[in-house]
Amino acid sequence: MKQFLVLIVTVLVLSACSQGEATNNDKLKIYTTVYPLEYLVNEIGGETVETESIIPPGADGHSYEPTIKEMTHYADGDGLIYVGEGMEAFSSNIASALENQDVELVEIGQYNNLFEGHHEEYQGFEDEADQEVIEGQSDHYHTGDVVELTVTDNEVDEIQWSVTEEGGFEAVMKGDSFDHEAGEESFSVKAEGLKNGEVIYTDYADIIIDNHDNFDPHIWIDPLKMIEVGDILKDELIALNPEHEALYEENFNNLQSELEELDEKFSETLDDKESAKIIVPHAAFGYWSRYGVEQLAVSGYSMSDEPSQQQLKELSETAQENNLNYVLFEQNSSGKISKVVQDEIGAEPEYIHNMEVLTEENISNDEDYISLMEKNLQVLDKVTE
Repeated sequence: MKQFLVLIVTVLVLSACSQGEATNNDKLKIYTTVYPLEYLVNEIGGETVETESIIPPGADGHSYEPTIKEMTHYADGDGLIYVGEGMEAFSSNIASALENQDVELVEIGQYNNLFEGHHEEYQGFEDEADQEVIEGQSDHYHTGDVVELTVTDNEVDEIQWSVTEEGGFEAVMKGDSFDHEAGEESFSVKAEGLKNGEVIYTDYADIIIDNHDNFDPHIWIDPLKMIEVGDILKDELIALNPEHEALYEENFNNLQSELEELDEKFSETLDDKESAKIIVPHAAFGYWSRYGVEQLAVSGYSMSDEPSQQQLKELSETAQENNLNYVLFEQNSSGKISKVVQDEIGAEPEYIHNMEVLTEENISNDEDYISLMEKNLQVLDKVTE
């Protein structure tokens, strides 16, 4: 169940900080990035965990980066949990500093089935009577990765690899192994060879080049996705602290009930809406499409991406065509980008929480995931028809 990712950063003197086991009165010390991960760990772990968010209150979860000095503190933890896959700007810069430390690194982004914008995982070759199987294949690759494949049966001789790319281009390579640097396009590979004088072959395998151009990391906006992530984190906590397995199972079951109830509230409120389009500062609400909500994002997946004049014009026209009277601002956004749209179409401002981080006001008011999502639902009910 566990999947861990080693990241990069300048390696500091961290070995003296490593703990490896529960500290602070036997509590697990867990560092997290976006707020929903911290919420899940607290709800499931209860009094057996101590959590700390890497991202400060009110910061932008996409662009915030901790200092190298701050990174040295993470070695005293038992675990670090993050989304990865480009969600956090620093997610490719932390774990090599922790590589030799006894800290569990959990990247939610490696659970591809949780996310929209991912292909279905390739399940491998089907064995048939006259087929051999290739090993070494990953579920997907990125441009620049080296694809290395071999035939499992070492008695196969005179192997040649047939490569078919999109558009019909074909090439043949000879050798005991297939070694190829991935480009921009996906392709298929088939191996043929001789075994005891007979021709054997493999089925074509799809080598998927997935650079996550359409990857949407904001799964926590969907209560049912939160249940799936919670199930993953529950198992991680059990692995770290097996003596509390019964407690973690009980807490997860209670949390699951609360999240299912929240999901029902969203469905009951939004399912009958004739028009559920919303204008938002960045595309963080795509998973609400399950409730019929369509986001019209002013910028891309990061609030630092400013839209072009053409994009603003198209969005303004779309808002007018759909008779949208509101522009939604986020809790950790200055609203400068959305303000342009607001002025152009004469829309009223409303505020929605992207759940990436809490604000100081959220913390002082003891607000949590459930209460903030219920407020989001009230806003959605108001701005949709």
